[in-house]
Amino acid sequence: MKVIFWGDSLTLGRPGAAFVGDLRQKLPGHELLNRGRNGDTVITLCRRLEGPAAVESHDIAVLWVGVNDVLAARREPWPALPKKLIFGQWARTAEEFLAYYEKAVCALRAKARRVLLVSPLCIGEDPANPLNRRLEELAAALPGLADPARNILYLDLRKPFFARLPARPSAYMPGSAALLLDAVFHTPEKAELKALRRGLRLTTDGVHPNLRGARLLAELFFAALSPYLSRNR
Repeated sequence: MKVIFWGDSLTLGRPGAAFVGDLRQKLPGHELLNRGRNGDTVITLCRRLEGPAAVESHDIAVLWVGVNDVLAARREPWPALPKKLIFGQWARTAEEFLAYYEKAVCALRAKARRVLLVSPLCIGEDPANPLNRRLEELAAALPGLADPARNILYLDLRKPFFARLPARPSAYMPGSAALLLDAVFHTPEKAELKALRRGLRLTTDGVHPNLRGARLLAELFFAALSPYLSRNR
């Protein structure tokens, strides 16, 4: 069966580590396509879904986006140029985010038998920081878009991900400039060293999974997808 993953750099696996590679090893005999792209927001991903790359039909389409909409909207002491280079255009309000997200779901549902909606993950490993609270607000609206009767499913990654973090997580938070530099000069070895230096456990920079985080994500996606990856379903 064919599974396509639409998302941002967390799906792409650069910077950081790619969970899709680990997942392919767990799902031999199935075709997994990675359509992650650095800096994608819900708006830029919607535009990609309107293009020729989204024509092909699939058994399952995975939609994982949202972190960049919150990252781009924050205030920080950096010029606007790095934000534009990384993110392009982003949703300014929760209502705008949800409107574009619904458009993306409709586009994917037209081409796939099932669509899996995935909660935005994290910005920093402290679930109590302001950006993670904002992500939680966006994630809370997504289960309402799920409709098992129409084969639109929901996967919450945040709860099991944060459950693997220590009681006192790292307070490290990435800036736009740091994210841009990490993406440009990325190597897996550098990513792991940066995670250690920053005191991070499952991410390289508070956003992108490191090798340990990618393995956990592969496990969670495997548990969510495997019941549907039968030729009889």
